[in-house]
Amino acid sequence: MSSRRRIIIGLAGVVLAAGATAGYLASRAGSVEATVTTASAAVETDLSLVVDETLTPERETVPGLAEGDPPRPLGRIVYGDGETADLVLGELIVAASEEDLAGFLERHDGTLLDSSPPDDLDLGEHLVRVPLESVDPARAALGLATAEEGHAGEYQVSDPLLLTMIVIAAEEKTNHGLDVSLNWLSAFDAVSDGHVAEDPNTKDPFEWSYYQVGGQVDTGVVAAWQLLDYYGKTGNEVEILIADGGFFENNDFPDDRKIRFDQWNEANPGDCGDPCPWHGTSVALTAMAKIDNGFGTAGVAGQVGTLIAVQAHGDFWTEMRKIKRAVDEERPAVVNMSFGWEVKTFRAASQDSVDRHIKAMRNDGALVFAAAGNDGKDVDARACIGNHCYENRLHIPCESKYAICVGGYDPETGWLHQSSNYGPVGDSRSVQIYAPYCVIALHNPVLGASDTDWTCGTSFSSPFLAGAAALVEAADPSLDDDEIWEILSETANVGGVHFDHLIPTEQQLRVNVLDAVARALGVSQTAPVVTIQSPTNGFELGVTEWFELVGTAIDFKGQPLSISWKSSIDGSLGSGLDPRAVFEPSAGTHVITATAVDVNGRSGSATITVEVVDLPPEMSISWPTSQSLLYETEDLDLVGLSEDPDTYQSIPEDAVTWEIVRNGQVVFTTGGHIAGVPGGTLTPGGYTVVLRGGDGGGDAETSVDITILEVVGHIPNAVITTQFQDGPYGYGGGSGVELTLKGLASDFEDGVIPGTSFRWIASSDDGHVEVLCTGSTFSEPVVPDDDEDGGEPGFAISPSPTIPPVFGTFEDCGAVDVTLGLAPGAVGQTRWAIVLEVSDSDGQVGRDVAEILVVFAVP
Repeated sequence: MSSRRRIIIGLAGVVLAAGATAGYLASRAGSVEATVTTASAAVETDLSLVVDETLTPERETVPGLAEGDPPRPLGRIVYGDGETADLVLGELIVAASEEDLAGFLERHDGTLLDSSPPDDLDLGEHLVRVPLESVDPARAALGLATAEEGHAGEYQVSDPLLLTMIVIAAEEKTNHGLDVSLNWLSAFDAVSDGHVAEDPNTKDPFEWSYYQVGGQVDTGVVAAWQLLDYYGKTGNEVEILIADGGFFENNDFPDDRKIRFDQWNEANPGDCGDPCPWHGTSVALTAMAKIDNGFGTAGVAGQVGTLIAVQAHGDFWTEMRKIKRAVDEERPAVVNMSFGWEVKTFRAASQDSVDRHIKAMRNDGALVFAAAGNDGKDVDARACIGNHCYENRLHIPCESKYAICVGGYDPETGWLHQSSNYGPVGDSRSVQIYAPYCVIALHNPVLGASDTDWTCGTSFSSPFLAGAAALVEAADPSLDDDEIWEILSETANVGGVHFDHLIPTEQQLRVNVLDAVARALGVSQTAPVVTIQSPTNGFELGVTEWFELVGTAIDFKGQPLSISWKSSIDGSLGSGLDPRAVFEPSAGTHVITATAVDVNGRSGSATITVEVVDLPPEMSISWPTSQSLLYETEDLDLVGLSEDPDTYQSIPEDAVTWEIVRNGQVVFTTGGHIAGVPGGTLTPGGYTVVLRGGDGGGDAETSVDITILEVVGHIPNAVITTQFQDGPYGYGGGSGVELTLKGLASDFEDGVIPGTSFRWIASSDDGHVEVLCTGSTFSEPVVPDDDEDGGEPGFAISPSPTIPPVFGTFEDCGAVDVTLGLAPGAVGQTRWAIVLEVSDSDGQVGRDVAEILVVFAVP
C-alpha cells in the first residue's frame, strides 16, 4: 500500500522518502513543498551542498589521458566531518552496456573518453566527460541523499561542476539504474613521519626481528630463504607488478626489471609525506630488494622477485586502466597496490568498478594485494539509523572482494599499529591479514648511497605480503593465485594483533612466510636430525685421555645447526658447529647427549655412551730381581716403580707398600717406592717380595721370589760412591745417559777389596737386567747344599743375563764409564736399580744398591 509524504527541500535540511520518483529529482527550487509516492517509510537526513571556490585540491591537475592531451583539472569535496577527497572535474565512470551508454551520452551531451572491455554481465566501463550545467545545490543534495544513504551535514565543493557531476550520477542511478561513480584521485598509504632515528646499516637481515622465526612477530622470512635455497628453488623467478609512484633505479632493484607507461627516476607528484617522492621505490624494495649484495636493504622476495613497475599516481580511471593493461600484457604472478581511495559518495558504483578491474587481473592469474590505509580506522565500521545499519565509507581497492587487503602491526611487538586500518569482519571485503607496518628502506635513493632508515605505513605491509606470495610461487610454480592465498591464509599465525573485542581472534591473521613456503614445498617442519659421528657408542678411554665430539645437526631446511653437548656426569661440554675436544673426563659411564634446536624451537637429539676408566697403577720392581740370592746379614734394598697409566705419573709414596711373605705369612712391611729391610731381619729361606699400590682406579701389585742365604764368616761391605742426582736423568739424543760408576769395598778377612772383584749390574723396573762391568777376579756365590728350603745351587744373578754385557768385561771395575738409556720396550722412562756386587776370598758376595730414573725427552 502506498503512502504520501511531504518533503521540504532546502540547503538547511532535507527529509527524503526512500524510493522517491523521478519527478522530484527535477525539483530546482531552494525551498519547495511537494508530494511523492513511495512504498517505504521516510528516512530523515540533514545534508546541504555548498560551493566554496577557495578550496584547492592536493594538486591542480593530472596528466591527460593520452600523450599530447592537455592536463585534466582536479576538484575537491570536503565532507561534513572535515575529511577531503580530490577528483577529476567533469569526468564520470559509467558501467553500462553499449545501448545504455549511448542513452547516457545523449541525455547529458557527454563525450566518451575511454572504455574498458565488458565483464561477465556484458557491462563495460566507460570514462565520460560531461559539460557544466547550472545546478542548484539543493537538487544535488536531494539527488545524492536519495541515491545513497548515509549523507548528512554540510558538504563543500570547490567547483560548481561537481554539483553537475553529483546530480548526473545520482539521477542516473535513480532513474535508469546505471552505476555511475566519480573519478577519484588516489592517495598513497605511507605515513608522513615514516623515518625514525635509527640506522640499521650494521645489522644483518638475519638479525631483523621482523624477519626471524619465533618471538612476537614470527614471519620466518630468513628461514624461508634458507628453505628455498636448500631445495634449489631460487632460480624460479617470479614477476611482481608494483603499481605506485616514484621509481628511482638503484643497486637494490632486481636486475630483471622494467617500467611501463612512464620513465624511471620520475618523482611521485602526490603529497603523502616523506618518502612520497620515491614512494614506489620503497614499496618495490620491501617486496624484492636484492639480498646479500652489500647494499641497502633486503626484500622479502629478494631471491626470486623481478620487477614490473607501473607509475600509478593519478586518478582512479587512469591508474586502474594502466594496471589492468599491464597485467594483461605481462601476466605477473603478484600485483601490489599501496595506494587507495576513501569513497563516501556513490560507494556502490565505485566498489563495483574496482571489483571489475581487479577481477579481470585475477582472471589473468595475478594475486592482488592492497594496503589497508593509515587512518587507524575500522574499514568495516557501519553507521546506524535505528535498526538500519550501513557502511558509510569505502576503502578501495582494500575493500574489493578480489584484492587481499593487508593491515600493519608493529614490527617489534606484532601488535596492531595505531595508525593502521583494521577490519574485524575479516571477509573478502575487509582487512584479511597483517604484516609489519614499518620496514627498513633506503634513506634516499637519489643519493645513490646504501644508508637505510625505517619507513612506515600499510604501503609496506602490503608489498611484504606480495613478497611472501612470490616466495610461495617460487616454491611451487604450479600453484594458481587462489591456491597461493589459501596457503598464506591457512599458515598464518592467529592472534596477537589486538584484543578480541576489537578484532575477533580468528580474524587476526599474521603472515608466516616460513610456514607458507614449507607448505608449498611439501616440507614437514620436523625436528632437527642429530647424528653423533665421534666418538662411537661404547668408546672407552682413561680419565686423563681426551676425546673429540663430532656431530651434525640438520634442520628441516637442510641447514646445519649448532649442537649443544652434555654429559650425564660432567654436565655441559660446550656447543657450536665445530668439533669439540673433551679433556680429562670424570671416571664412569657417560651418557653423551647432542641436542640441536631449530628456528621453530623444535629440538632433536642423539645419545651415545662413553666409558671413562680410571685404570689401576702399574707396579714394577727394579730390585731385588727375581730369584736373587741374598745374605741374611745384609740390608735388603727395595726399589720399586709405580705408574698411573692415566697420568703417566707415579702414585703418591703413601699409596705404595712392600710386603715380605714367607710360607703365606707376611713377615715384614714397609712403604714408599724406595725402602729397605735391615740385615738380620730375614732368616735363611725362600721369600716373596710383594710391591703393592693403589689409586682411584683400583689396586695393583707385583712380586718377585728371592732366597736368603746363611752367612758363613763375613760378607764383604760394598759402597757405591757415585753421587747420583736427585731428579730424573733426561736425554733426547744418542744412546742414553753417560754415567761414571764408582765404589769401594772391604772385608773383615781380606781388608780392602780391589775393583777386579767388582761387578756392576743394572736391573730395570720391568725385570730387564744388564751386566755393566765384571772384574776379572769376581766370583759368584755358591748356594750351600744344606739350604733349608731345598733350593738348587745357583748364583747371585739368576738367571744369568741373556743379553751379552753391553760394555764387555773389564779387569778393574772400581770406576767404570757406562751409558744407560731406556730398557728394551720401555716407553718414556725406566727406573734402574744400580747394583754393586763385591766377592771375597770366601766366595761370599756383598752388595750396595742405588736407583736412578732415566727419562727420554726431546730437547
